[in-house]
Amino acid sequence: MSFTILSVIINSSIFLKFIIFLLAVLLIWEWGIFIEKFGVFKLKFSLLESFKKEFNSGEMLDKIYNRLSDKKKIYSPSARVFFMGMRELNMSNIRNIDFGARYSDNIKTNIRNRIHSSMAIERAKIASELKADIPHLTTIAAVAPFIGLMGTVWEIMHTFYSINTLKVVNLSLVIPGIAQSLISVVLALLISLIAIAFYNYLMSRVNFFIDETEVFAYDLTNILSRELDTLTNNASKKALQERRSISTRKMDDDDEED
Repeated sequence: MSFTILSVIINSSIFLKFIIFLLAVLLIWEWGIFIEKFGVFKLKFSLLESFKKEFNSGEMLDKIYNRLSDKKKIYSPSARVFFMGMRELNMSNIRNIDFGARYSDNIKTNIRNRIHSSMAIERAKIASELKADIPHLTTIAAVAPFIGLMGTVWEIMHTFYSINTLKVVNLSLVIPGIAQSLISVVLALLISLIAIAFYNYLMSRVNFFIDETEVFAYDLTNILSRELDTLTNNASKKALQERRSISTRKMDDDDEED
């Protein structure tokens, strides 16, 4: 079968050869996109699982953050979301904030909002990077059939023109022309189907990473929110103890005066 197809291509017109060349370029292009993204997603999945184990190991979040700070580039999607959330928390300088003050609740709300926004922005960047080049597959799936159809129509016109110049119609002269006209559309449909299959698979992987980073972001937000609540409670207890201490000293001073 492959020899027959090759023979049809070799014996086809220059225009059809050009159409098949274009289809071959599209085929190589879609396979290149798939192989590259498949390798990238496989690596990111491995890095994501590795970071999840590190995050759930019980180690202090500050230590994990400091290790990530020493890296020139972070490749794990979850690690990038974690880094941005922790960086915003550190930039808020929560250790020096008086959470026992009157407007501490507003301060905590603003910090939570900034943490959520920074992680959401990073997640959007990750999604954009993951989707890069994948939309080209939809272009290939849409364009390939029309390119193949153009080659088919051209060959049919060429065949009919050749028949018109002959005084006697011979099937042995007509059939090769029809076969040549159909080969391009068959190849185009095959390329289009492959592009659609690749697109659906790669987008399923993209959606997986998007969902993973979203769940992780909510989990980290809850952890950091509890940290802020702990600081508030500690500040309130400290302020209460100070007030009691002042009150006790005042009472002792009054007793001494009496």
